[in-house]
Formats: sequence, C-alpha cells, structure tokens
Amino acid sequence: MATSNLALKAHRAHEVLLAVLECAQHECPHCGGRHGHSIVCDTEPLAERFEPKALPWPQHGHCSATATAFEQHRVLGGIRAPRSNRILLRILTEDLGMDEHEAQGQLKRNTLIIYRHFGDVTDDIVVAISKNWPELTSVDFRAGGRPTRCTSITDIALIALATNCAGLRKINVSYCSKITNAGIIALANCEELVVISLSTMSRDITDAGVIALAEGCAGLQSIDLSGCRNITDAAIIALADGCVGLVWISMALCDNITDAAIVALANCDYLKLCNSVCTKVSATGRALIKEIKTRQKPPPLDKGWWLDDGREPRCKGMMN
Repeated sequence: MATSNLALKAHRAHEVLLAVLECAQHECPHCGGRHGHSIVCDTEPLAERFEPKALPWPQHGHCSATATAFEQHRVLGGIRAPRSNRILLRILTEDLGMDEHEAQGQLKRNTLIIYRHFGDVTDDIVVAISKNWPELTSVDFRAGGRPTRCTSITDIALIALATNCAGLRKINVSYCSKITNAGIIALANCEELVVISLSTMSRDITDAGVIALAEGCAGLQSIDLSGCRNITDAAIIALADGCVGLVWISMALCDNITDAAIVALANCDYLKLCNSVCTKVSATGRALIKEIKTRQKPPPLDKGWWLDDGREPRCKGMMN
C-alpha cells in the first residue's frame, strides 16, 4: 500500500510538471509572447505581480492550481521578491519613472542610476531607498554636465546612504550643489568606497571634506573634484598620502591648486591620469604630470587590499 501511494504521488507530480510546461507555451495575455518555463512576464502590471492567483491561460488539467503556486514565487531570479524589493520596485517605477525591466536590472546589480529619469529626486526618496537597500554598492545622480532633477538632494541623502549602505563603492553627486562638507564627511565612513565624483559642487565643499575622504577611504582609486573652487593643495596632499592606490584625479577649475599638489601626487605609483586644467599649476608641474602618465606602473593591487581581512587598512609599505 505504501509503495502504491508513493507511485501515485510521483505520477501526480509528473502530471503537474507536464501541465506547467504545456501551459507555459501558450501566448501570454500581457505581452503576447511565450515565456518558456518561467511563467513570468516583465510587462505584467506591477500591482498584479505579488498577488497569489491563477494565471489567465487556458485550463489544462492541473494547470490552474500549479500556476497559482508558481505565481507565489515571482520576479527577481525566479523567486518571490522580498518585501524590501517590492518597496524598491514601487519607488523606482512609480516615483522615479523607470520602466520595470530596468528597475529589476538595477536591483540585481545593486546599482542605482536615477539621473536620467523623470521623477523629482528628493531626500525622502533617497532615504527610503537606502533603508530598503543595504546591499547598494553604486549610486549615480549626475547628468553628463547638465543641471538635473537631482540638484534638490542635500546632505540628508548622503548621510542616509552612508548610514544604511555600508558597502557603497561608487557614488557620483556631480552638480548636486546643495551638498556640503557634512555629506562628504559622512561618506568617508564607507571604507569600501573606490570612486567618487564631486564635479562642479558648491563652494561649501572644502579641504575638510576631501581630507575626511582621504583618511576614511584608503582604497579610493578615482576622484573628480572639477570645479570645487575652494579645494587647495592641502586636500590633494592628503589624498596622495592616504590613498596610495589612486589611479585617476581631476582638479580642473580648482583655482587654488599649485605645483605642490602635483609633487605630492607624483608619489602615487599607480596614478594614470591627473587633470589640472585651469589651475595655478606651472609649466614645471605640467611636465611632471606628463611624466606621471607615461612612467611604468607597478602590478595591479589585489581587490580590497586596504581592508586587509577586516584589520586596519594597510600602510603604503605593505602594498608590494
């Protein structure tokens, strides 16, 4: 009797599987396509995705019951999205104007690119995103040199990101003119940060903010300070001393930068690009920049070399 029951259950499971595969070959009522075995449609209205229900395909044996079970394990890698992801999808699509396919892609990559969307980006939106997305590693608010809807964000947004997204590695806040040293100093707590762009920020960004980055983000590889006119040699010297793996830096339009900054940067063995257009760097300094660009570079550093397995960041003498 036990053997007979097992055989019956196995047969039943086989029938269910066949029904699912057959059902999946029918035309999708949302997009008209055929989705193979996934029974997941990216064009289905967001509000309908998370409600357990039978899919409206033709009935085939156990198809309705099986589809109902599958409906409860939806989206994002073939499983039902966690509640935080559902909240994020709503923010990205309804508040920021992304299409759902792109929003899901950004969630999977832990990358937030919102500068090109139509919704007004406010501190409240960024705070909500940060609270529901602790795995976020990359944020891009800039817009290729044009003022954007992201200009309304303030230090509150950056403090929230620094507090809730400890693994942040890349951030671009170019043209976000309401951000001050307070926001930049908060980001200095993100020890995994490797890329930051502060291009054309307000005059409220001074040496204090950049020095905090140099002291807190030893693995920084790229920093854009273009147009930060209150930055002086002191900030660049701090970066050269604290971020020895620096590869790219722009100080264009920083009126107070002189040859002293370039001399300090010459100690960064991995430096490949140094932009000093419209600064006080002399012909001698520019010649040194050319030498820095063309000299032979050491072998690449290991990923996360400065973190040293959770211990204190390594000093320059431990790099090689």
